[in-house]
Amino acid sequence: MVPDGTSLTGFNSAYTHAKDRAVPFVCVSQGRGRWTVQADLRTAPGWGPLVEVEEFLHRTCGRLVDCGLAWPESSATATGIVLYGLPSEPAARTLASALHAALYGDTKPLTAAQRQCSGH
Repeated sequence: MVPDGTSLTGFNSAYTHAKDRAVPFVCVSQGRGRWTVQADLRTAPGWGPLVEVEEFLHRTCGRLVDCGLAWPESSATATGIVLYGLPSEPAARTLASALHAALYGDTKPLTAAQRQCSGH
């Protein structure tokens, strides 16, 4: 279950939980009538080779923005990704779950989500 970080309390609780477990933080939140997916690797020190993770996050962000699923304000760095403008909570949760799985090495759900972009 991907946590809802819309409220500051919910966000802080989920972030602290991830940090305490030293795992990637992933959440969804709602704002401006749309949904956001956020992943932060600062909660997981030493998570993977930084260059590979950064390239993966940048590619993912670029593809989702290019296909129109995420807004151009979305961004990726070596330690995280924020995808703005998702149309619904189910879409955000599906993408967040796929991103989470990819951070653990299972890229199939994220590949499937990116393939759906062509129909978006």
